[in-house]
Amino acid sequence: MSKVQKFLGIVLLVVCLVGCASSPTNNKSVISERQERMFWEITSPTGTTVYVLGTIHVGTEEIANLPQGILDAFDSSNHLYAELSLADMQNQQNYLTPIMEETVIVDEEGNPIPLTMLLDEAAADCLSQIIVSTVGADNPEAFTSMICLPPWFWTSTLALSIYQTMGYNAEHGIDVLLYNRGFSAGKEILGLDAMETQLKILAFGTADEQLALLQELLHNIIDKKLDEFEIINQMVAAYLEDNRSEVKRIVQQSIQDEMEAAGADYIEAYTDMVYTQRNRSWADQITTMLQQEDETYFIFAGAAHWLADDSVFNMLVEDGVARWQ
Repeated sequence: MSKVQKFLGIVLLVVCLVGCASSPTNNKSVISERQERMFWEITSPTGTTVYVLGTIHVGTEEIANLPQGILDAFDSSNHLYAELSLADMQNQQNYLTPIMEETVIVDEEGNPIPLTMLLDEAAADCLSQIIVSTVGADNPEAFTSMICLPPWFWTSTLALSIYQTMGYNAEHGIDVLLYNRGFSAGKEILGLDAMETQLKILAFGTADEQLALLQELLHNIIDKKLDEFEIINQMVAAYLEDNRSEVKRIVQQSIQDEMEAAGADYIEAYTDMVYTQRNRSWADQITTMLQQEDETYFIFAGAAHWLADDSVFNMLVEDGVARWQ
């Protein structure tokens, strides 16, 4: 290394140290855990506050019984955000129909292929029985339409049905409660995600990967091996106890268990899309919020996004935007 290079290195080091010294921690926003369940508060030097409520997307009356402190923060906030805007939630069918049509599995001539031709015999019989029990044995046209729906649709629908038999209902969930509360108050609820982002998550993966997940689920239904769904009971218990470290552990384990049939590459790509990429986007949006003066924001979105190693909060800290109290 030349003397000039050494000199430049020393100059750069001094510049970095001076730069760090000119950005004291008291100029950062402060993240603090609130005593209410899965609730955080970020306060900015600009006088802005961002409240964050971590939710789970299943519901019971106990889950929906939110502490008054959370409801007061929601009601007093100037800006409300969920994963999806209220407008998108109200118009989701208009978005769903095109993506379902686009992801139907077709042959070389563009004709839909019945899933019974793509699944093994046991899984095909199981899905056929489920459809017949839904539309009736004397409705072949409806049966044909439903057996040609995308595999991701059936995986999502069957999983939701299993959760309902376990006593969980999205209608009793926190998200629905707060959407309704905001709507009744005449408040706009904006989205951290665009609807297109959520649809990509629903229909994520190749046709083969989607079929593998559906076939695995159908075999579990046949064999009554639904242990992976029992993890939701653990999740709800940890959530109600405000055990944040346990919720984090359960989320990571459930992803691994539920996606295993599609392979490691699928799991890695799925978690990157669902968590890492979206958390990055949310952190950037919150950074913009914290730059505003004397505003109050309330965000309600899945608890996993605030608890994982690459959580939104950790990204804000790594970006130098905020610090933990």
